[in-house]
Amino acid sequence: QDHPKLAFQQRSPGQARAMVPPMSPRSARLAWALVGVAAAACPDRRVSISVEGKVYGAFFSGHRGTVSANPSGIALRHNDNGLIVKACEWPAGDIGHIQPLHLLGRTLTFTVDLSQIGCACNLAAYLISAPGRSLNGQPVESEWGDYYCDANGVGGMWCPEIDLMEANNRVFASTPHVCTPVVHPHFYTNQSCDHYGCGGNTKISQIAYGPGPNFYINTLHPFQVSTHFENTGSTLTGVKTYLHQAGRPAVILRHLNCHPEYLAKLSRPLLEGMTLVLSYWGEKPKTMSWLDSPPCGNISCAGPNAGVAFVGGFSISNGAPAIKAELLDEPLGERSAPPAGSVAEGLSAWARG
Repeated sequence: QDHPKLAFQQRSPGQARAMVPPMSPRSARLAWALVGVAAAACPDRRVSISVEGKVYGAFFSGHRGTVSANPSGIALRHNDNGLIVKACEWPAGDIGHIQPLHLLGRTLTFTVDLSQIGCACNLAAYLISAPGRSLNGQPVESEWGDYYCDANGVGGMWCPEIDLMEANNRVFASTPHVCTPVVHPHFYTNQSCDHYGCGGNTKISQIAYGPGPNFYINTLHPFQVSTHFENTGSTLTGVKTYLHQAGRPAVILRHLNCHPEYLAKLSRPLLEGMTLVLSYWGEKPKTMSWLDSPPCGNISCAGPNAGVAFVGGFSISNGAPAIKAELLDEPLGERSAPPAGSVAEGLSAWARG
């Protein structure tokens, strides 16, 4: 099945989020099911996720025919996208396919290989408060029939969003977005959502992240992303994003510009459970300049620059990760680059198969 090119919706000055191409309203775009049943509808789409040490069977279905998976990871190509669901297909009006992840006080970790994902490309992993709902609180299918929503209203519906990762092999950003409910506790509008969000980006440092052994995170090799949602009781008090790679210092984005009052507004969405989405998009340099310029320049997300991305090894654990803070999201001055050490090649085995 052919699909049109992605359209873009303005998300803030100089920023845009890819809009997913139209699809069959009863088919998942990229779907996993965190259920312990046989994935009969998608026998070749099985993956797995570990929740506090217990491994669950999972599966997904890619609508473009280019997404591939095995029990260890997912391969995404340019313009692939989708969200976690409990089934590959669902009947009209049914929201039972949506899979909420309960992450307050927990850490979500995954492994990613962005070595082929260059400037002006964006591999995004983010959480949304699906389903999108109407003024009276009723679920709305959105433009693609999967009840998608986000803080920029892509697909026509708004809801809180937490960007765990928006990245290529030159920069990495993580951004929470608050939405304030209007009338109904689950109804949001363009005016009630923060399109900009607050977060951190590795581009503030010249040595934190990039392709090569002189960076703390060498993006020529796979690395892990761990996001911890700090809490005091039922209130979100902080978000920390850990980038770590075997044998190398960690990079930690602490989201210092996110005030406690701001983050607290994401407490209820996290308690109720948020749905994980993957999206690989990008086109012209100016479309992605908000993310990666500098260091990126006049390079488009096309051809060899828009290769295959690999994501896998999903796990959810209680508490904060046991990762030593080697580098924080603040200017480093003249601090020296890390020594060029060995990176565990085994990390890439699952991705390159």
